[in-house]
Amino acid sequence: MRFLCVVGGGSAPVHASVPLAWAARAAGHEVMVASPEENLDLVTGLGLPARGVTDLGMGDAMLKDRQGNWLPMPTSESTEMDFAGRGFARLSAAGYRGTEELAEAWRPDVVIGGEYNHAAPLIAHRFAIPLVSHTWAIYDRTDIDWQGATDELKPELAAFGLDAIPQPALFVDITPPTVRPRHAEPAQPMRWAPGNLADVRGHRGGAAAVDRHHTAASLRAAEAVTVERARAVANKLVRS
Repeated sequence: MRFLCVVGGGSAPVHASVPLAWAARAAGHEVMVASPEENLDLVTGLGLPARGVTDLGMGDAMLKDRQGNWLPMPTSESTEMDFAGRGFARLSAAGYRGTEELAEAWRPDVVIGGEYNHAAPLIAHRFAIPLVSHTWAIYDRTDIDWQGATDELKPELAAFGLDAIPQPALFVDITPPTVRPRHAEPAQPMRWAPGNLADVRGHRGGAAAVDRHHTAASLRAAEAVTVERARAVANKLVRS
């Protein structure tokens, strides 16, 4: 199977995304990463093939509107959450077209994205393929930041006749059960693994593991991929 991983939002979200991508490669699947240009060196340095999909950086996405105008800084917790949600949405919107072009050419079977990498659900919807969404860290989603992202993405959602961000076929969460909020949506738990220990240029830490991922056979499934099969594969990866 082919897994398209959508990353962005700074280096920390990239590090949070790569362990699942490594697991997919180690299991014999093909992986491609759609990344903002500012994170390309980081992604490829961690042993994954990647294509840049936007030159918009995280700083500008957070601090400026779509027309490039500086935004007023938030003054309360609620406005801060809205501010953050909209910033991640602007970065996702900027990277959508490049990610769509990549998906059109490469034809993935599954899309994987962090929960605030909103290009991932849009691509999954556009190509009618399963979406696997995952947390970047401890579950901290709020109704405010999610609504802010939804409002910011109205043009992109409207293009598909949607009024909400599409839901994943599988939601993966690394939050330890003992500290997971009661209101958090149901998820498949995954053991946390560091994503910043391997650099194929340094031959230290997890580099040997990344090299093994590079030499693992990459097999493309011949049969049609269903949501159930994609969910089964993803569940196997996160439980391993």
